[in-house]
Amino acid sequence: MDYGHSLKLTSDWDLTLDAAGNIATCTGPEAIAQDVATTLRLFTNDAYYEPNTGIPHFATHLGRVPLLTAMTQRFTMAAQAVPGVATVTVKELKLDTKTRTLTGQIDLTLKDGATITIDLNGEQ
Repeated sequence: MDYGHSLKLTSDWDLTLDAAGNIATCTGPEAIAQDVATTLRLFTNDAYYEPNTGIPHFATHLGRVPLLTAMTQRFTMAAQAVPGVATVTVKELKLDTKTRTLTGQIDLTLKDGATITIDLNGEQ
């Protein structure tokens, strides 16, 4: 199954170079995991050509303590919209209101049956 390509990002969400000095790309499950993580960070109306992609963080989460059930639903819907994703399970979602840090995991099953776990702390 061809999942396309994505620009390969470092752990601090920056571009990186491959051995030939070109901007690095990734494919397959790695690209899908990165696309899901990027979609969850994306605010709606921020993607010029796809303004409905992402999460409505401004309207629903910023400036107030969000309901974790609502965040779980929004994360699930956004992740399922990424090409190649078959099912999504959001687990152990927790919000530390003092540090304003969201933690948890998202388990993905891809259309080819592969599984991926995304750690919301930025690790994969």
